[in-house]
Formats: sequence, structure tokens, C-alpha cells
Amino acid sequence: MFDIRLLHQNGYAWSDDGHVFVKGFLISENEEVLREERLLAYFAACTTKEQLCQCLKNANGMFSVLIKNDDELLMAVDRLRCFPLFYRWKGERLRVSDEVDALFDEQEPKCWNDEACVMFALAGYTVEEDTLLEGVRQVQSGEWVALGKGKEEREFYFNYATKPSSVDFDRAKQQLKMLFDKVGKRMVACLNGRPVAVPLSGGLDSRLLVYLLHKNDYQNVTCFTYGRREGNDELRRSEMVARQFEYPWIFVDYEQFDGAHLLEDERFLSYCRYVSQYSSKFYLSEYFAAKYLVGKLGFQKDTVFIPGHSGDMIAGSHLRPYMAHYKNLNQLANDLIYNHFSLIEAVGSERKLVRRKMLAQLRKMHRLQHSYNQLYELWDVRERQAKYIVNSCKLWEFVGCSYLIPLWDAELMDFFASLPFEYRLCKKLYEEVLWELFQEEGVLYDEDHRMFLPWSPKEQLKLLVKRSMPFFHTHKPLFAVDNFDFQRFTESMRSQLASGSRQRRLLSYNAIMSEWYLQWIEKDLQEPN
Repeated sequence: MFDIRLLHQNGYAWSDDGHVFVKGFLISENEEVLREERLLAYFAACTTKEQLCQCLKNANGMFSVLIKNDDELLMAVDRLRCFPLFYRWKGERLRVSDEVDALFDEQEPKCWNDEACVMFALAGYTVEEDTLLEGVRQVQSGEWVALGKGKEEREFYFNYATKPSSVDFDRAKQQLKMLFDKVGKRMVACLNGRPVAVPLSGGLDSRLLVYLLHKNDYQNVTCFTYGRREGNDELRRSEMVARQFEYPWIFVDYEQFDGAHLLEDERFLSYCRYVSQYSSKFYLSEYFAAKYLVGKLGFQKDTVFIPGHSGDMIAGSHLRPYMAHYKNLNQLANDLIYNHFSLIEAVGSERKLVRRKMLAQLRKMHRLQHSYNQLYELWDVRERQAKYIVNSCKLWEFVGCSYLIPLWDAELMDFFASLPFEYRLCKKLYEEVLWELFQEEGVLYDEDHRMFLPWSPKEQLKLLVKRSMPFFHTHKPLFAVDNFDFQRFTESMRSQLASGSRQRRLLSYNAIMSEWYLQWIEKDLQEPN
């Protein structure tokens, strides 16, 4: 009845005992790292949905799990869907895989999901359990699914809902500092002495990771920055941070790479398939850096890449002052649409579809939420962060390495979710703590105080006008800011789009990659096998 095909073994390999299948790791309540056999044992005790749900609620880590019973299959992924699982019914047999193409037999046709395509074109990813293929579904972040005998049951064990605490601001600062210490120790325990590579930008999140590595006296660390040298104002800060902590720093200059024949490179096309899985846009910004570091410089396969995703988001960077005063789901939907469905200019039928699907999804989510602003962030975590930001880390798997995302630590997420709104607006608490820590280490710079300033009344008024027209976007140059040389690297994609069937008005350079991917997949589905 169950046909399980788990193919992705890079970075974190699958382990199983014939009954339970696991991938990744957990941090136990005793601060021990559970992986492979110990991770199997953790989930092997879950023989019912209720037991599995409780184990998942207590789980802190990056993992996926399948539990096969006689007439039921239980599946779950972590809060961020680090290792996606897809499934499809083929007659009375359920096929499950981490590779969508493995759900189909050779020569078996695949059918396009038109509604999912619209959502993908506008956002760069599908929403809820949909994929771009009819009949293929996925386990969502923070969710468990039970399947068997023609029935399907699914439930979210993580909902980001909590009543704000009444903690004093100074006390909250001390709590966050202590929590950063715990996150640093957990990171080092997971690394277990392996070589580390940190994509170090000029921002605060990746700097925090380097600070925590240094504080825990972790030696085997290389920092790297990538992109164009010209006009890149982050280079100086990133290099100074690495030097201050006495870690090697590498700059991967993108001007040395030829992008003219990118779409003729089978390795690149394999990468697009591997990370996208008919549900997420591939990342281009780090691709050449990964290719250079692993292929040219010979970074070892046991290297762990540690990006700074997404400290600023959980700290409140996506919050706006008016979000504390949401009155209904329509206002919330408008803001989500304006902020996240803006890759192309939508036509009337697409606007109706997006609004209908968004409101239906938000109504389901709202049942367990204490506030509208928490609901806004839950949607962001479940959809954009999981399927777009965190999914980008699959690049490091593709090149044979592994990754960690320490700033998505479950305890850290829950801490920020419990804070009063005003502590998180403009990342107030987060930035004050980081400024104090960085000042002590000599890695706080004048530019840091200008990164994210409170909104002026004029800016707030502009936002209020914009959110009343969620599908209206002013047309700006696609490459006004081009630190990663996207204009050159996407030239062949734009050429194919110009001669293809998807003639859409693009609103950002990310739209180029999203539209090219859709056109590529659509053509592939139409070609006879």
C-alpha cells in the first residue's frame, strides 16, 4: 500500500528500521544532539497520532519523519520544512518521496495545476499543500499528515500563537542574551568539530552567528562574501567582522563567471530541479559562490554552511506600526498580497483567485491565533520563509554539503513570539541586544544604526495607501540594485522568455527566474515522452 522512495542523501542521510524513517537531528531537553539511531529511537515510540503530535511539539531541530503502520502512514516535517516530503496516490498505492519526479513512473504523464501556477508566478512558490502538478501534495511546515485507506488527516502542531508576556524590557534583554548563549552552544554541539562556512554579509544576522562561533572558541571557520565588487557597500563590513574574530575571509567575485551559457549547463538545470521540486523558486544569488567554493577551492563535503536566516524576521523586521490595529482578515490579506504576491502584474482573474485562496487559508489559520499580527507572521513563516528562504539552503545539499539554521531555533522563535508587539517593532529588542554585544567585541559600525529606522508619518501614510490597493505596484528598473550581477546572469532567461509563451510584465529580477522556471517546466510537460 505504501511506496516510499527517499532519494536525497546529501548533507543529512535518511536512516530507517523498516518502520520509521528519519532525516536530520533534534536537540533533546538535556541539550543532547539526537541523530540517526537516536533520532529513530525518539520517533519509534510514537505509535499513535497523539503521541507523534506531542513529540513534534517538543522537537527542536531540522528533521523529517515517516512512521509506517499496517494501514496508515504518518509523516511530519519540522517547523521550516527543511527536508520536504511529497506524496501522490496512484490507484490504491500511496507514493511518498523527497523527489517529485520519483512519484511518477517513466513515461507517465504529469498534469499542470493551473491555480498553483498562478500563485507561484506571483509569489515564487506554491501555497499550502499544493504543488505545480495535479495530484501531488506536500507536507507543510510544522505539520503532520496521516494517510491510509483513501483517507487523509492533517494538523499543524506549530502555530506561532501565544499571548504576549508582560516581561520588562530590560529583563527581556537579559533573557535574549542568555538565549543567544544557548543557541551558540547548541550550534557548536551540532557541528561536532566539522569545518564551517558562513555566508557573511554586512548585516546583523550572519554577524551574530560568527560572534557566537567565536564566543564558543570554534576554530574551523571560514567566512565568505560574494557578488560584484563595484557598488557593494557590504564588503568592507563583512571583511572587518571576519578579521576582528580572526577568521579567514574569502570574496567570491562574480565578475569572473560567465553566465552566457548558463541554460546549457546540465549541472545548473539539475540544481534547478533539485531545489524547486515544482513548489519553490530556485535561488541564483549563492549558486556561483557554492560552485566556486566546493568545486574550485575544494571545500570538504563535511563542511557545514551556516546562513543567517532569518533572525531579523522572527525579531520583527516584517512588522509595521498599523499591524497592531488590524480589524479584520481583509486588511491582513491585503498586506500579505501586497508584500508577497508582487513578482508579475496580475490580471483580473488572477487577482480574484489569489484573494479567494488567501482568505480561505487565513480563515483556517485564524482559528488558533490570538492576534492578527501573529497570523501575518505565521503565514510568512509557513509559506515564504519555509518555501523560499529556508528552501534556498538546499543548494548546499546539492553540492554535497550540509547546513544549519541556528537562528530558527525553536526556543528562540517561541521567545520572540511571546514578546509584546512594541518590543519587536523595528526589531527594537533584537537590535539593542546585538548593538550591546557587538560594541563589546568591536564589530559595531556607524552603518548599523542606519540599517532599519522607524517609519516617518509620511512613510506610514504611503504604506496605508498602498495596502488599500494590494495588486498595484509602481514600475521600477529590474536591476536598480544588482549586487549579484543578476542582469548578466539572467540574460539567457530573459531571451527565452521573450520568445516564449509567458509574456508577462515583470516587476522584479526574481520574477525572471520564476517565470523562466514555469516556462521551462511547462514546456517539459508538453513534450511527448
